[in-house]
Amino acid sequence: MDNQKFNLILDRLLEKTQEGTLEWKATANEDTFLLVLKDSSISISQINDHIPNLDEDSRIYPRLYCYYKFDFRNENGETVASVNLTNSEADKKGVEKAEKIFELASQNSFLNNKTIDRILEQLAA
Repeated sequence: MDNQKFNLILDRLLEKTQEGTLEWKATANEDTFLLVLKDSSISISQINDHIPNLDEDSRIYPRLYCYYKFDFRNENGETVASVNLTNSEADKKGVEKAEKIFELASQNSFLNNKTIDRILEQLAA
């Protein structure tokens, strides 16, 4: 995906998510949130991985590595583009935006979780 288009999408996602006009949904994967649009969808995932590192004595130890992945799907659910934002200097601004979007999507999905509301209604009956 073109970097300029992706950055524009990131800016708009952040703006609209901050305004509360986008409804992010939780998925079966607790580190992924889904935004369903009219004829497409976007997911954001926070991926935590361990990568081997060498210390001064050449011993290998795992280091936690976190990055964000955006998947863009068409109306058939087919992934048409994926973008990974890593901790590299080139992705620094994008990672900051992705981190904020992820945090807000998490809050949004739990605040708007209709399933929990339905469970409470059913238990009250």
